[in-house]
Amino acid sequence: MRWPNFYSAVYVIIKNEKWEILFWRRKSDFKDGYFQIIPAGHLEWEETVFDCAIREAKEEVWIDIQENDLKVIHISHRISMGERIYFDIYVEVTNYSGNIRLCEDDKCSEIKFIDIDNLRDDKFVMYDIEALRKAKSWEYFSEKNL
Repeated sequence: MRWPNFYSAVYVIIKNEKWEILFWRRKSDFKDGYFQIIPAGHLEWEETVFDCAIREAKEEVWIDIQENDLKVIHISHRISMGERIYFDIYVEVTNYSGNIRLCEDDKCSEIKFIDIDNLRDDKFVMYDIEALRKAKSWEYFSEKNL
């Protein structure tokens, strides 16, 4: 029997006053040209989910978040192209300080708030959209085999 390698990624859900969610258009070898939730990233060794969310928010969009302003809204078990097994953890921010700015322009071409209920023709990382829609309908767990 083959033992899987497990990975965990944390996606930080930042909403504006219109309830649109912050995305970035990727500029990298993974999903180049697609919109994906920002901030987001892999859990590092011995890091908690909330510590990861706080670190990624500072690294990617230069905002400060306190742990008590975070809540887990969805967890997704995802098998990615038969290569990796992910547990994606979607964390909503209820409050933050600072002004959002792009800090990793080598990885993305733009950031913007997007209404996930009215997606245009742009390309999106669809497992993120599906998880957000499930979270919006109070589903806390989903599974996806890509």
